Amino acid sequence: LDLFCIPKHYAADLERVYIPHGLILDRTERLAREIMKEMGGHHIVALC
Repeated sequence: LDLFCIPKHYAADLERVYIPHGLILDRTERLAREIMKEMGGHHIVALC
């Protein structure tokens, strides 16, 4: 929970935060598109 911005009035009631798989995929795709836009026509190689 330390990695999330959680309102203090909820902090005592939360133990974990679930992030849907689809949201992760959407954000990853958006990030990849933004990187490619910034790189222009250059080829890149990503290592995971």
